[in-house]
Amino acid sequence: MKIIHNFDNKLYNRTEYLIEVNHPMEKTPENVTFRKKIAELTKNKEDLIKIKGIHTRYGQGISDIYAYVYDDEKSLKNFEVINKKNGKKDKGKEKSKK
Repeated sequence: MKIIHNFDNKLYNRTEYLIEVNHPMEKTPENVTFRKKIAELTKNKEDLIKIKGIHTRYGQGISDIYAYVYDDEKSLKNFEVINKKNGKKDKGKEKSKK
């Protein structure tokens, strides 16, 4: 795992990373695994890391990871969309089904 490029984005209070990971003869690891490794590499909390994309090169065991590491939790909540899966349906849709 090596850092190819990092950019300190003061406007968004984050550091943007492009990281190259070698995983020969294995499938592409999951986001959780990468978040732990990036937290160790950058010495930040795992909660402040948002992985924007993992791009695996076809036929090779190399992946490029685009990740954002926020300075604080307030900045993370302001700039990132948090998906909430709560299982509730729209009330309008329930009425139309009956």
